[in-house]
Amino acid sequence: MSKQNAPANWAGEDEINLADLWPAIVRHQRLFWGVFGLTVVCGLLYSQLRPTYFSVSSTIEIATLIENNQRIPIESPESVKAKIEMALGPSMQEEAEEYHQQSKLTVAIPRNSNLVFIQNLAEKNSVDMAKKLHRELVSRLTTDHDRMLKQQQVKLQAEMAQANEHLHRLNDERFQLSKKKDLEAKIENAKAALTRMTDPVILDYETKNLEIQLDSEMQKLESLKGQDVLLGQKAVQLETTREMLLRWIDDLKKQTSEPSIYEKMVAEEGPSDSHAFASLLISNDLHLARYRLAELEERLYVQLEVERSALQKAVDENKRSQEHQASIIALQKVNKEKFEIETRLEKAQQIAEISRIEANLAEVDALLERQIALKKLEIDEMQAQLESQLGTRALTMPLRSRTPQGLSSTRIVLIAALVGLILGMLSVWLRSCLTKTTVDRQPSG
Repeated sequence: MSKQNAPANWAGEDEINLADLWPAIVRHQRLFWGVFGLTVVCGLLYSQLRPTYFSVSSTIEIATLIENNQRIPIESPESVKAKIEMALGPSMQEEAEEYHQQSKLTVAIPRNSNLVFIQNLAEKNSVDMAKKLHRELVSRLTTDHDRMLKQQQVKLQAEMAQANEHLHRLNDERFQLSKKKDLEAKIENAKAALTRMTDPVILDYETKNLEIQLDSEMQKLESLKGQDVLLGQKAVQLETTREMLLRWIDDLKKQTSEPSIYEKMVAEEGPSDSHAFASLLISNDLHLARYRLAELEERLYVQLEVERSALQKAVDENKRSQEHQASIIALQKVNKEKFEIETRLEKAQQIAEISRIEANLAEVDALLERQIALKKLEIDEMQAQLESQLGTRALTMPLRSRTPQGLSSTRIVLIAALVGLILGMLSVWLRSCLTKTTVDRQPSG
């Protein structure tokens, strides 16, 4: 029964118990101290025999250009970093004789700067090789950036040559005259036109011509008014003639309607030769009176009416002519006033046109001066860019760290002691487990 329960008890007793481990350490202290001392000695030997590494670092300032009053790197720091990590660094380390004694280059970029920080680890006896590697790396990067700066300089110099040529054309008097010649000619023509507009001889001629035409039309109107007076007098004469004709007609009608003295005498004395002659005379007078009456009535009712109609027509025509002539005179006055207004307006417009052209000429001069100033400023900026170009350079020579990199000898020995302590305890525990297993497997007496 004890044998069946042994595996269970053994499994429980194999668990690590620090309280029970200390007696085991005391029993197997030679094993513990042997493992501990061996581990410490190995750590001490490693700390003394391991290679000593120092860090070698350099700081590179990338070449810059001035654009828009700001310094712009000729190549972005990220691009420089990629170039060093992927091309320049590996190729140069392969060329180094002691590559196996150096670590890979690490590249860092300080925030918001055009600086590149490179670093690698090198054994103590290959620090000079690492410094040489850094100097060669800076030299190759500087050569590459100088090439880029040279291209930029050639480009800027070509642009400066074009700008200087343009500035020379702007300063050329012939070019300036060609710009202003048309405007000056327009000013001269406008001033000549204004002189003609303000010439008193021309103005007096035009004004007198209009006044003469107005006087002529007014004389025509006065003539029509005179004709109207004559027509009125003629109308009065016709009315007087009508009244006279009416009186004459009344008289003749009375003479032909009442018996004459001769007729009364013939009637009283009876028929005789003298009476027959008197009757003949009377008959002849009546006939003449009736004929005269007919003439007067024809003149009154026909000729006089025709004359009155003609006169009325002439009066109406004269009134229409006067109205027409009055409208012509009014139009002539309007034309005269219009001419005076148009003359003043044209004069004002011409003065405004001269002012506008002179303003355009002044604007051309100002624009030309502005173009010259801007072109000079552009040339100065290009010159400043050429003069302010900074090439790629190492801010510091390759520097070796003051202390070796990695763990110090003291730390290595302490770590070895800690590891030795752990390994010693583990060895004692394993020894105890093996001893207990051997005892349990022996047959009981």
